[in-house]
Amino acid sequence: MCPAAALYLVDIFLECLTLHALEHDAEMLRLSEHMDRVKRAHGLDDDEHWYLDEAPAEWLELNAAWDRRDHALRAAALRDLGEEEPADLLERDPEGFGNRARVGYLEFWGARAEEARDRD
Repeated sequence: MCPAAALYLVDIFLECLTLHALEHDAEMLRLSEHMDRVKRAHGLDDDEHWYLDEAPAEWLELNAAWDRRDHALRAAALRDLGEEEPADLLERDPEGFGNRARVGYLEFWGARAEEARDRD
């Protein structure tokens, strides 16, 4: 298996870690609750969301803090598993980490899977 495909599979595992943190990590809970309060204060329901270029500055700051916490938790989990290189990439360049995982998705599933996903 190529390294990018392996990173894609690791990223799936890390998404499960994020879901767990949303229910159990005090900082993630605090940030999520604060983001929800900001949404409600601006008239959005729980199932409504902003496009990032439409969100108010306060929510964007909270979202950035949420992302930093998520990346820190994911990087710590990778380090616990002895995976220093992807942990470093995630901390140093989260966008690059995501791009490599997307390349891995294509290598794992093939370009047709991406085309089908984009149509849905």
